[in-house]
Amino acid sequence: MRDAGFLCVGAKSALSKGQMRALVARDITPAWDVMHIYPALMAFAARYRRQPDLIQSFAVLFKVPGDLNEEGFERHPWDGEQSLADKDAWLGRLRAMNRPSIE
Repeated sequence: MRDAGFLCVGAKSALSKGQMRALVARDITPAWDVMHIYPALMAFAARYRRQPDLIQSFAVLFKVPGDLNEEGFERHPWDGEQSLADKDAWLGRLRAMNRPSIE
């Protein structure tokens, strides 16, 4: 991310301000690491709710398998995102987040 060729200004800003959380995951295929990523992502969201600074980033760095082709590289992150959403639904978090406040 510090490389001049890395173009995401938001990630560069979060990194320089110490507002980047990173997690090293085993494999980009969702079957392996979703249950490892999920609690880290929930902890990141909880920290943000307590202190909602403007720029914060959560990065997952995968040890990509050597036999992964371009199609798999494009598909697996979306499969992983769906798997995370499925965990939210299974745990009832999506419904709880979408409920109107009673305050």
